[in-house]
Amino acid sequence: MKKIILLAVSLSFLSLNANELAWVDKQIEAIKPPRDGLKSSVLSSVDDPFIKLKKKQKKNTKVAGKTSPSTKGKTNTLVAKKKFVFSLNAVINKSALISGKWYKKGEMVHGYKLSTVKPTSVILTKNTKKLILSTRSVSNKLNFKNNK
Repeated sequence: MKKIILLAVSLSFLSLNANELAWVDKQIEAIKPPRDGLKSSVLSSVDDPFIKLKKKQKKNTKVAGKTSPSTKGKTNTLVAKKKFVFSLNAVINKSALISGKWYKKGEMVHGYKLSTVKPTSVILTKNTKKLILSTRSVSNKLNFKNNK
C-alpha cells in the first residue's frame, strides 16, 4: 500500500513540475521564427562604426643654418621631442609605479636613475640633478593616507 501511495504522490509531483515549465516552452517557440535583418544594400551605405587610430609620426623640423665642412651637402635636422611628465602613482617595497609603469630601485626611468624608494616618495637622479616624486597631494580636494 505504501508503494502505491508513494508512486501516486511522485506522479502528481511530476505533473505539477511539468506545468511550471510550460512558460519556457512558450519562450522558445517565440524565438524560433527566423528574424529579418538589414538588407545588404542598407548595410553597404552605413559608415564604419570603428575608429581607426593613425600612428603618430615624429616631427622633423629643418634648421636653416651654415653648413660646416664635415656636413657639406647635408641639412641639419632637429627632432622635436615630447616632454615626459613624471607622476608617482604607487610605491610597494622597493618598486615604484611611475606614470603607469613599474620600476625597481636602480632602474632607469626616461634617462633618470631610480636611486631612492621611500614609502611615500622616490628620488630620481641624473648627474647632479635630482627629482623628488611623492604620493602626497598638494590639492586640498584629494586625500591620501600615507602610513609610515
